[in-house]
Amino acid sequence: MNILHVVPAYEPQWHRGGVVRAVSSLCKGLVRLGHRVVVYAVEGEGAPASMNPVEQDGVLVYRFPVRTPHRWSFSPALAGGCRARMGEFDVVHLTSFWHFPGIAAGREARRRRIPYVMSPLGTFLPAALARRHYMKRLYLRSLELANLRGAAAFHYAADIERRRSRWCGFRRPSFVAPHAVEAAEPSARPSRREARKRLGLPDDAHVVAFLGRLHAVKALDRFLPAFASLARHDPRLRLVLAGPDAGHAGVLRRLAHDLSLDGAVSFPGMVGDEDKALLFAAADVGILVSHHENFGVAAAEFMAAGVPVLLSDQVCIAREVAADGAGAVVPIEGDKMAAALGDMLSDPRRLRRMAESARRSARERFGSEQTAKLMATAYEDILTGRRSAACFWQE
Repeated sequence: MNILHVVPAYEPQWHRGGVVRAVSSLCKGLVRLGHRVVVYAVEGEGAPASMNPVEQDGVLVYRFPVRTPHRWSFSPALAGGCRARMGEFDVVHLTSFWHFPGIAAGREARRRRIPYVMSPLGTFLPAALARRHYMKRLYLRSLELANLRGAAAFHYAADIERRRSRWCGFRRPSFVAPHAVEAAEPSARPSRREARKRLGLPDDAHVVAFLGRLHAVKALDRFLPAFASLARHDPRLRLVLAGPDAGHAGVLRRLAHDLSLDGAVSFPGMVGDEDKALLFAAADVGILVSHHENFGVAAAEFMAAGVPVLLSDQVCIAREVAADGAGAVVPIEGDKMAAALGDMLSDPRRLRRMAESARRSARERFGSEQTAKLMATAYEDILTGRRSAACFWQE
């Protein structure tokens, strides 16, 4: 198949969130299956405009220049690229809610009668629409409604995301395929001792790690008091909050100081692949206790590295984690988060079993090869009218 992916950001724009990594892994997986994959994205930090395609692991990536308003990824050049070349593709995949690229690509796909898939990325979750509710509903109804109605299918990363999204009333045929996660080869991973030394962590520490944007939606301000209640009784506890500031880092730093956690909490900022590998190797537990999360790429990455996870029950892969024994799932309540984390860290043998379960679960559920095959099957279903059971279709 000839497949076009339209996204605001693509590798190496990792600071834009876990979806960038998931889409990049998926596109590379589709290429390995023999499909031709083209990505339309826009310029950004670490990714200048390139009107000629740049090949990245077999994926042809176009990066179009943006104009004001930049936050909307407004790019007349991308719209022109869609008009010029949309006819080359069998299917289009839009991973671009709240941004111009998806609107422009959807309009041209409808004009050419080319089927397209839309990934809501948690857009329809009640908690996601709760903030600035009227503004978001107005945007969806005025700018995205034609895209929503014209989509051949919605792609959900987890079945629970689809079930929680029904209330909004946007209905199209839908399928479920998890985001792809690529794990480093065991031989490429640093040892725990080396990782902790390079990160400035004590060798005997109990290390809890977060990876992602430091944003209010991640509920880290709710987690920090729970962590502090354990740290008062265990001086070996360390918390690493790794990721770019998305408007909440200052709040978290002040809260950590007020909770007397200055020596126990570190903020390394945005981490590249090498430092991320160190973080995974050093961590005993990974956390993702968000108010809402349509999948949880960072949690799946921890799991792929053999790190058990503590998730809130609002993370949409929580059910799979609980079923596979790959970690613990709790409501966003301080005492329950503290109790679950304390239980995980207090039993090293159980923690090791969880670690093995986490690695196995990520490999079997979220591996890039399996995910790419499933997504390709969904695309073929759309083109042929078939409904493969593996994709969990709902009309």
